Amino acid sequence: MICFNNECSERSRFISRRFNGNNNPEGFWVKDSVWISRLFEDPYFVTLIKTRWDAKKSALNGIFQYIDERVVYLDKAQDYNFKKWNILDKYVWPNAVVTGTYKAEIAYMKSWFTKRINWFDGAISGL
Repeated sequence: MICFNNECSERSRFISRRFNGNNNPEGFWVKDSVWISRLFEDPYFVTLIKTRWDAKKSALNGIFQYIDERVVYLDKAQDYNFKKWNILDKYVWPNAVVTGTYKAEIAYMKSWFTKRINWFDGAISGL
């Protein structure tokens, strides 16, 4: 992802947050803000963004393998967590969705990442 500060780690870790439409995998979240939108008027800056995206998007190929590895690693911990905190089928602010199961949470996250990467790829190409 292209970041202007540590915002990327926040957004990628908390994709289900409902602030600024972040739960929607489509759309630029910061590009249209007052001070950043001006940068996108500069063709050189847009070229830098496209170059950076091309360099980084191949690294995203491994994200699904990483998720699967973390699912295995956290299997016992997630089981204990959701036995102690019965929240899988309840709305917990600020989450955008209630999936009902840990497996469904993982599926939602993977689906969101797939949609976001595909949207971002097309959007960056279209700048």
